[in-house]
Amino acid sequence: MSVVCAALSPVLTEEELPQKVPAVRVGKEKVSIIKPVILNATAEQLYAVEQAHYAAYYFCVASVKEAGNDQADKHFASVFGVTRICGNVAAAQAIYQKIIDALCNVQIVYVVIDEGKPPVAVPTYKAGILLVFISSQFSSLPFASAACSQVSILIHKLSQRVANTRDDDQEGNMNNACRIQKFAISTLPIDYGIDATCVLPGTNKAYATKGNFYYRYSDSYGTIIDPGYPLPLQKNWGTLPEAFALGFDTILVLHESNGKIYVTAGNQYIRYSDRMAAVVDPGYPLPIAGNWGNLPASFNEGFDCAFYLSPVKKTYVTKGKEYIRYSDPNASVVDDGYPKPIFPNFGSVFYTIDTAARFPNGLTYATSGDQYVRYSDLWASVVDPGYPTPIRGRWGSAPSVN
Repeated sequence: MSVVCAALSPVLTEEELPQKVPAVRVGKEKVSIIKPVILNATAEQLYAVEQAHYAAYYFCVASVKEAGNDQADKHFASVFGVTRICGNVAAAQAIYQKIIDALCNVQIVYVVIDEGKPPVAVPTYKAGILLVFISSQFSSLPFASAACSQVSILIHKLSQRVANTRDDDQEGNMNNACRIQKFAISTLPIDYGIDATCVLPGTNKAYATKGNFYYRYSDSYGTIIDPGYPLPLQKNWGTLPEAFALGFDTILVLHESNGKIYVTAGNQYIRYSDRMAAVVDPGYPLPIAGNWGNLPASFNEGFDCAFYLSPVKKTYVTKGKEYIRYSDPNASVVDDGYPKPIFPNFGSVFYTIDTAARFPNGLTYATSGDQYVRYSDLWASVVDPGYPTPIRGRWGSAPSVN
């Protein structure tokens, strides 16, 4: 967890600035991000800043990709007020990259201060320490579902600290912190890859995760993100062990007779007995090895994708370019003859699968990188015509900033 201090002296001394703390592995790709140090914070403020800190990485990575996307001309121009030419794209990407580099390599210390009061004085800076002041009202903002949100404010402030961006609102100014903030929060991180998907039996809603946060869909096709999303995984999926709070690798809703929900992160998994996945079962996490049947050795280190096809009552788990199948409802005995190659057994398109789930509309969707396919057949063996197609623009929209 992050380091927290109850109160600060009026003048922040060098002794109060902590040494660099270890990095953590975040999201399905296990990105190394330095843990934040958060000073002068309540428990609520600590939670809000910490979650926004990790999420900022994904919004900045998506912003780099969005700025370079030939399909993003309108989005880029509407925020920055200039056309998406090489110089403008490079300038915006450089700022987001500096934030990414800071999150991954620099000890960031957030100091919570009261509105209207001067910040504590900072006479010295330790080498490798980046100090960022955060309003005590920060935790009252939405997480990342509005132009002014926890994640967008953090990106705004980080851009000022690492890239010397400004707050003046000159049109076409690529060094404008407000526009850097707006473009990031109006970009959808899942457009460029999804960590895990599922449909929870207690809600009959679809879910998609990215890093330490997730989106929810109430429409049966998964095309409209519910208001107020994304939200952090921690607290909203129960009290999670740190590795799981930082990202899910897979979410699996097992056979109806089992009725359990399983989530993996690295080589461990947790289980939910409630249909809303709100309370982690006691005794978890547990290692995958020894609890999922006679797995091939590589599968013991973690799953890439896990899903259950209810029409045929089979469970599938992928790792790299291979997959295994379970016919028993508890996924405890791997079927004979597995593993098998994903290509061409799931249609002659993907060699690896990141996520797959059967949505409320009765269709199965699988993603790989920034592309996805759809299956209308019950066995998910024949990709529908017109696929693969980009995720961008088809799995919901980011908040409007105009």
